[in-house]
Amino acid sequence: MNLNNLKPITFADKDPQKILDGFVRRYEKESNRTLAKADPLMTLFNVLTAQFVGLRATIDFTGKQNLLPYAQDEYLDAFATDFDLERKKAVKARVTMVFTLSQVLGYDLTIEAGTRVTADSKVFFEVPETVSVKAGQESATIICIATVGGDAGNNYAAGQIVNLVDPIAYVGGVVNIDASTGGDDKESDELFQARRLAAPDKLSTAGPDNAYKYWAREASTAVIDIEPYSPSPGIVQLVPLMTDGRLPTPAELALVLETCNPEDRRPLTDKLEVIAPKQIDYRIELSYWISSKTDVEVSQIQAAIAQAVANFIYSVKTKLGRAINPSRLEAMIMAAGARRVVITAPTQTELTCLQVGNNTELVINYGGIEKDY
Repeated sequence: MNLNNLKPITFADKDPQKILDGFVRRYEKESNRTLAKADPLMTLFNVLTAQFVGLRATIDFTGKQNLLPYAQDEYLDAFATDFDLERKKAVKARVTMVFTLSQVLGYDLTIEAGTRVTADSKVFFEVPETVSVKAGQESATIICIATVGGDAGNNYAAGQIVNLVDPIAYVGGVVNIDASTGGDDKESDELFQARRLAAPDKLSTAGPDNAYKYWAREASTAVIDIEPYSPSPGIVQLVPLMTDGRLPTPAELALVLETCNPEDRRPLTDKLEVIAPKQIDYRIELSYWISSKTDVEVSQIQAAIAQAVANFIYSVKTKLGRAINPSRLEAMIMAAGARRVVITAPTQTELTCLQVGNNTELVINYGGIEKDY
């Protein structure tokens, strides 16, 4: 079920004019006299209207927090307790650091827990436990953890983190030997809603698709799409796609497998595998023209068209099996304000649940203004 397709619900009308008109009509009916706009009673009714707007807003908000599509923040947290769910907290990124001594020592050197390193003084990583550099050793390799959780700690390339924030005698330098990874932001309302919606499926180990999808999302908040696939009897392959269309890392694949594979979650006869989707490369080349009768600035239409193309690329790369459909791309560009579009590439390409589209080249040609009769 797509929660975004539900019709809006209102528990209490908050329109100030309707509330004020209701006060005036009721008073005029009961008093049998007509109120002028300057009547002192109008001041009273305006004050009451402001109070009623606030009261009805509270009623509307309270009612909506009891419905999954509208619940948010701590209200959503409370809503999800019926299936014993908790919102996933932010996860701290990790990185492998090498602490190199300025000279070899004849005794053990202690690197205290909490010693910090950084690349830019914005995100800091710290030594999680006290480590000793043994006498005669030149360096120590330590997995450091970000001081705060979230995606901000990811993607510091190897060799980028070189600043020792808390100086240690005889430590001449530090450097990360791999990219920082593993950080996840706190689970958003949208992702938590999706997990709560799928929660009833976790009660079954009969092998329905949605049960596997539920447990795969339990593994990481970075999983934005997941498809179970059975290439042969008894074999189940889970294909996860990560935030912003990123392919899963080996560690993330292992985490999904670890989460979905326990005996109380996996049917006895299933042999479970977790694999990364295959990227299907495609290029975009198109030309567009703008009508001479447009009432909008040409630069605004050009920006809107560029955004429409970006939205198309994003929608393809963030959904497994979504077709690379030039007709959809054309419709999005036309809706953005183009008069005419000629798409040279891509051609219509159908994808399976094991595949995801990956744009490798983008060429957008602006043909100019066309006279529109």
